[in-house]
Amino acid sequence: MKLRSRFRITQNMLTFAAPRYRELIHKRQAESLTPDEQTELIARSDYLEDANVKRIEYLTQLATLRKTTLPAIMKEPGLKPASYF
Repeated sequence: MKLRSRFRITQNMLTFAAPRYRELIHKRQAESLTPDEQTELIARSDYLEDANVKRIEYLTQLATLRKTTLPAIMKEPGLKPASYF
């Protein structure tokens, strides 16, 4: 699988998981998180962290293939830092 495709898949996973993650964060901040939601929040945090690590690994590999740097790759159109909030 091409690195660009891997990156897009990872980016889509992050986008898919973010709305519920934000909802759980807001509930935690409002101190209205249930024990089950706390467990879910921890699981989603772990998932997003793993997906973001894979994303950075793919982008680093892409930078190496292009003989450039990760910051240079991140400046390309369509690539943006992951944001969950």
